[in-house]
Amino acid sequence: MLDKKNNFNKSHVFDSVAQGTIEYLVIIAVVVVLSLIIVALTINITSSPSQQISTSSEKLGNVAVGGISVVESVSNLEGESLVVLSNNSSDGITLKKISVEGGSESNYDDYIGAVDSVPVNLSGLKDSCPCLEGQKSVRCEFVFEYETRSGLIQREKRTINVQCMGSNERPTPRDPVRVIEPIVFGTLEHPWVINNCVGLQDMNKHLDGNYVLGQDINCYNDTQLPNGALYNGGLGFEPVGKDNLHFVGSFDGGGYTISNLMINLPQTNRVGLFGILKGEDF
Repeated sequence: MLDKKNNFNKSHVFDSVAQGTIEYLVIIAVVVVLSLIIVALTINITSSPSQQISTSSEKLGNVAVGGISVVESVSNLEGESLVVLSNNSSDGITLKKISVEGGSESNYDDYIGAVDSVPVNLSGLKDSCPCLEGQKSVRCEFVFEYETRSGLIQREKRTINVQCMGSNERPTPRDPVRVIEPIVFGTLEHPWVINNCVGLQDMNKHLDGNYVLGQDINCYNDTQLPNGALYNGGLGFEPVGKDNLHFVGSFDGGGYTISNLMINLPQTNRVGLFGILKGEDF
């Protein structure tokens, strides 16, 4: 009798454990199903507004959310272009550069007040964002670079729908009171600033440019070391201006020093930082 009772108790315990295990598994299954339903609902909820935002942005056309918005953009067949920029921030910004995917860029140094809209002239769009004959518009990637009042440089990329004009038409702003023009570097007003020896050598590329030193320059590594950028097989620096290619620009040392500039041209006359200057007679 004792053995039968023990067997009954053991069987009862096993049945209880099995029943408890089944109930536990059922609860887990229900929780998993509910979790999957919640995840699916969450995905639907989050994806739907995203699609609406994308559609809304497309409808806005040139207007984009950010520090800078493009209100209007036009270009003719010659690449003469104009964009109207709006400063969306609550503080003033200084426009520094507008570049276009494809290579062209225009430099600026103009202040745009808070919530202000200003027309800006661009250059070089004929190659990087061309309007072809018969085209009504063309979409191009623009990068706008500006400086905040605190000195922080910001860059914003925009896909702009540029309206195309005829070759005889010139883009003009509706309000021509103030138009931001690109800075042309190399002029007396905006000279190129040279901060290294390679910059000195590059004066040969623009012999009519205006230059100013920005700091002391040591040319030892560039001109005297075999792996230097201007070693040139031991010949070193090439004087600025030669033969019929005279230097006709201006150079302001600004009180700085150029040192260790090696020029190894024993068979050449008139050797120095500058070879032949404007007005020299030979």
